[in-house]
Amino acid sequence: LFPLEQCEAYDVMLRESLVPDGQPLVIKCFLEKGLSSGDCNLTWYRVGNETAVPRDNLSRIHQQQNLIWFLPAMLEDSGEYECVIRNSTSVKKMRTKVTVFERTDGSCLNEKFAVEEVIFTSPSAKVVCPHLDYFRSKKSIQPVLWYKDCQLLEGRRFFVSNSDLIIFNVSLRDQGNYTCKTTYTYNGKHYNVSRDVSLAVEVSPPNKPPEISYPRNNSIKVKLGSQVTVDCNTTGADGYEVFWTGNGVYIDVFKVSRIFASPYEEGISCDGRPVHSVKLIISEVNSEDYEQPFVCQASNAFGQVSSYVILKHR
Repeated sequence: LFPLEQCEAYDVMLRESLVPDGQPLVIKCFLEKGLSSGDCNLTWYRVGNETAVPRDNLSRIHQQQNLIWFLPAMLEDSGEYECVIRNSTSVKKMRTKVTVFERTDGSCLNEKFAVEEVIFTSPSAKVVCPHLDYFRSKKSIQPVLWYKDCQLLEGRRFFVSNSDLIIFNVSLRDQGNYTCKTTYTYNGKHYNVSRDVSLAVEVSPPNKPPEISYPRNNSIKVKLGSQVTVDCNTTGADGYEVFWTGNGVYIDVFKVSRIFASPYEEGISCDGRPVHSVKLIISEVNSEDYEQPFVCQASNAFGQVSSYVILKHR
């Protein structure tokens, strides 16, 4: 036994574990680097219960080394659990929250308890089947199948690698609700395992200077005294990095003069890239406005581009 009178306590909160009613769950108590379970006394408890979780492998809830197993988890298992790690100098307590939920009648997933993951538009990205690490390390697990909105994913854009889903040519259309399913066998008994993922897809940051689709160093014909509005449309730049200049002077976005710019507007191009538009507004064209370039400038971390429009007499 370790001399508990020399111990100091530290509390660490582990991530929450979500599992459907009737499915297995395994949670790991993390040890310090270089420390093995043989170097200390590690015990799992349910918070509020002084009796340790059984070590009998035939018990529905039991502990093995630094793992606590629920075979399977049931609704009444929801709550907090802690592992207590004792060695000759300290005691550390790590807590985790377990939420066991029921699937909605007639639904193949439960969005409320889905794990949130984010990927970016790119040639390929990985979606992780959560809380599956310790089933995956066993040979008694069946191949994992992936579903989106309850439909089995098939085709060359999707590939399963070690239970994780690889999506090729990721676009914003890949956002949605995913479910990974498999079967785990323990002591001759088969358990269904499913995990729900709420997947968000974000546009990858650009790795090149922005592009200006309009203006294109062109001219337009306008009447003297008329009001003129010209859009500067860009892709690949943040909105605050798109602006107009005239005679080399920044054109303000506040309507306090005859010539001003509108606040930027956001949108998405057909290929999923962010589009920012800033309007140049001339409330009344004067003679000095002709034949001088009004320049739209856009920049990001990879460079700056510009393009102009020239007003001509109509």
